[in-house]
Amino acid sequence: EIVIFESNFTKNLFIDNYFSNLESAHVINIGKDEYFDPAKVNLKSSNDFNHLLEEKFLLCVSHLYPYKNILRLLEAFKFSYQTVNKPIKLLIAGNKDYTAYNKLINEKIKELRLEDSVKLLGPVEKKMLRILYTKCLFLVFPSPYENFAYTLIEAMCCGAAIVCSDTTAMPETCGDAALYFDPHNTRDISKKMIILLRNEKLRNNLKKLALAKSKKYPNFKEVSNMTLEIIHNYH
Repeated sequence: EIVIFESNFTKNLFIDNYFSNLESAHVINIGKDEYFDPAKVNLKSSNDFNHLLEEKFLLCVSHLYPYKNILRLLEAFKFSYQTVNKPIKLLIAGNKDYTAYNKLINEKIKELRLEDSVKLLGPVEKKMLRILYTKCLFLVFPSPYENFAYTLIEAMCCGAAIVCSDTTAMPETCGDAALYFDPHNTRDISKKMIILLRNEKLRNNLKKLALAKSKKYPNFKEVSNMTLEIIHNYH
């Protein structure tokens, strides 16, 4: 039998827990969407968000699921915002499918008095998402668990500086193209955010590393061909 995994993390997890004698295991990353390219950005198409793009902002792209760690991110952002003492916003793009969790997020925003600094954008179309990746100071990705963090691939393709969790598939996904934090430690999240907020040189270096890392990933067509080759060669 053939088993194809989207990351070495999922492969090792599966083999260690369920199938230690698996002989035909392959890793093929999910691939990149070549739509996400900073050279293709057209700011004239961003009328709905122009007022946001005029300000400096951090970006989080995540569906608002309970495991995505948004509440801790808000607490870390509050501390970071107060520490650097500069006008900055946090934009969070993603579906609000879980009503109860969405309520908790809004309550946390009010509790921390971040109504003017945090904007929940909801679902964002690809054209606008590409602009947000390209224009943000950096992407914050606090999820503690991902089989393969496709959001990080999109961000790297757009040359975004990234600060993200040091768990599961995130280090494998970004390599040296990110600054990492412990997603279970609010203080560490804020510490790494503060470092990037204060260090423009580091942000610019991470942007270059992100673009370089993104070029190592196959596109969707290449992923399909790699998968077909494995299937055809299996006897």
